[in-house]
Amino acid sequence: MKLEKKISLHAFEVEYIDQREAKPRTLHRESIVLDGGRMNTLDHLNQTKNLTLEVTESLAINDMNRMTKILADIKKLGVRVALDDFGTGYSSLNHIREMPIDVIKIDRCFIIDIGKDDFSNAFVKMVAELASAIDVNVFVELLETKEQLDILMGSKIQLIQGFYFGRPMTAREFEEKYL
Repeated sequence: MKLEKKISLHAFEVEYIDQREAKPRTLHRESIVLDGGRMNTLDHLNQTKNLTLEVTESLAINDMNRMTKILADIKKLGVRVALDDFGTGYSSLNHIREMPIDVIKIDRCFIIDIGKDDFSNAFVKMVAELASAIDVNVFVELLETKEQLDILMGSKIQLIQGFYFGRPMTAREFEEKYL
C-alpha cells in the first residue's frame, strides 16, 4: 500500500523559504524540514516521493517568476507539487503550462455541481483535457454520487476522492476494511 502525505504551503512560508536561501528552514511546522537540499520528515513518511506539496492558485500567481523557481527547487528534491483550488483564482490558463506542477486539484465548487450545471461539467472536462496535453494529473475531491462518478469516468481525471467511496475512518477501521 502506498501512503502519501499532503502538505499545504501558505504565503508566509514561501516568503520565509525565499528569504533564507541556503540555510535550514521549516516548510511546515508539523512535518517537514528542508535542510541544505535534503528533505527530512518527522514521521514515518520519510521519502520525498511520498510527499505532495499543495499550493493554492492565488498564492502561485502572486509572483509567478519567484514561485516557479521555488516550486522547481522543491520538485528537484523529489516532492510532487499540486496546484490547489484551481478555478477560483485569477490565473491565466497559461500559468498551468508554465508552472512546475504534477497535479491540478479542481476546486470543490465545480465538483459539487457536476451533473447539475453545464458550466461545471464543461469546466472540469476542459481542465482535464488541458492537463492531459501537458502531462499533469487532475484531482477532484468531494465526489458524493454515482452520477458524479459516471460523468468523471468519461474524462481524463486520474485521481478522485469523496464520500462516495467511503467516510473518514480511524486507522483501525481502515486496516480492518482494506488490509
